[in-house]
Amino acid sequence: MDTMRTAKEHIVKDMTKQASNKKSLVLSLDNKPVENTIPIFKISGIGGHVISSQLIARGLSDKWKTYGLLHPVFRGYEYNTIEDNARLMAEQILESHPEGPYYLIGYSMGGLIAIEIARIMKNLSHDARVILLDTKPPNLPPLKPLIVRLPIYIRWYAEKLYAQYFNKGKLDTKKKAIVTYEDHNSIPNLPKTIRKAFQLGREAVNSYVASYCPVNTVLVRSEEIAWWDNLRKWTPDYGWTEYVNLKAVIPCPGDHLDMIRADQYWKTTGEALEQALDMLHNNPGT
Repeated sequence: MDTMRTAKEHIVKDMTKQASNKKSLVLSLDNKPVENTIPIFKISGIGGHVISSQLIARGLSDKWKTYGLLHPVFRGYEYNTIEDNARLMAEQILESHPEGPYYLIGYSMGGLIAIEIARIMKNLSHDARVILLDTKPPNLPPLKPLIVRLPIYIRWYAEKLYAQYFNKGKLDTKKKAIVTYEDHNSIPNLPKTIRKAFQLGREAVNSYVASYCPVNTVLVRSEEIAWWDNLRKWTPDYGWTEYVNLKAVIPCPGDHLDMIRADQYWKTTGEALEQALDMLHNNPGT
């Protein structure tokens, strides 16, 4: 019996050692010192890497120290639910930063993960606050009437053809900077891990069921509406008041993709995030 107990202890010890040796998902995205700064944690969108988070970090003041949460697939994890990704990220945030408060910024799908991380943190009696960077809830609003949607479809298709045949236009410019979910299947040399991140991310979003989480939240919303979003009757808060303790909606220049692009938008997005962070930092109460 003692031999079995000893063997079990060795196995548990080895497993713990292996887990601790695994590379962390929490990556520093700037050169700011840890001392006298407030840590914030950025979760990328579907299929995203931390590179977009690094660009946005440039737009924040020296008050904030930015960390990016690497998509778990890049560390060998293949979770296809929002909750599983959130659990792993929460564990690694707590391991690297045992004390809060925890400021979580989630872009697009990353906002759903941020909410679930906050739920875990609050259940553990930690203070967590969330910024949704143009994240929309999974329960979509109704479509606009067909007579309104039809011109939107026609314009999108015309822009797509123009970009395809003349190699010009706004759509083509964006594709050079960002790989969207719609694009990734048509790119032959896209790394397998990125393809897997897209696949797992889509499965996670499709299976996610939102429920109320009493976390203080600010929505940073794009000022421009992408054509696919313009097909639906969105409210100014995207409907988030139903799911979180929404404190404010802050407009941000650009559309959903513009907000994380590597041109002038990194600065304006950073300014909007700074405003949201200050709001949550200065008014921590419910």
